[in-house]
Amino acid sequence: MMPPVAIKSDSLNAGQANALATSLDLRLLEDHQMPAGPFLLEFKGDRLMLHMTGSPRFRPWIVDLRKHRRSKGRDPLLRAMGPGAGHVVDATAGWCVDAVHLAVSGFRVTAVEQDRVVAAMLKHALDQPVNRELVDRMELVHGDSTRVIPGIRPRADVIYLDPMYPGHPKSPAPRKGMRILRALVGPGQDTRDLFDQAMRHAKKRVVVKRPHHADPIASGKVGETRGKLVRFDIYKPH
Repeated sequence: MMPPVAIKSDSLNAGQANALATSLDLRLLEDHQMPAGPFLLEFKGDRLMLHMTGSPRFRPWIVDLRKHRRSKGRDPLLRAMGPGAGHVVDATAGWCVDAVHLAVSGFRVTAVEQDRVVAAMLKHALDQPVNRELVDRMELVHGDSTRVIPGIRPRADVIYLDPMYPGHPKSPAPRKGMRILRALVGPGQDTRDLFDQAMRHAKKRVVVKRPHHADPIASGKVGETRGKLVRFDIYKPH
């Protein structure tokens, strides 16, 4: 179950905040009210910020899709997509770090995010004028990937999975965005059903992101590409 989240707004965004509170079934706070739960969504100017109310030193989280754009080079994620891949489904989008990277690198991306607050923040970011170039290459879908994937037509060339995984004693501390994501959505969904759906519906490849210390999500991988901290396991669909 999602932890309690409230919404607050400045006067310029009152209508937008009210609409979002209604669509997400969240409590809309007045100026004098304090959030009772651990999270607060706040409209301020053109920004939508997520506060962790119990951590005053934790600066508000803002989705900035411009930070996710990396150069190509010998990028292990891009190499894992394989030749001839045009359409990629990122079935575990999170903050869309990899989805944006794939989109600006030339792929057409369907990013699927199950959590309603994360999806709302992503949509708000995509609606900003600075990100209009992404709209032609990246579609955001809010929903359960195990239900979304079978309905995607035509089928995607590659289905990409980046499931949450437990840390390792020698791993660096997770970045701020991942810490917020884990606190907001929990440990993540059961990935076996999602992997099985991906294997049934991808046309060319299923790619699974894993840390170096982790076992493969399933047997039968046909290849991998490696980065500094993670690898991308490659599977041939059924």
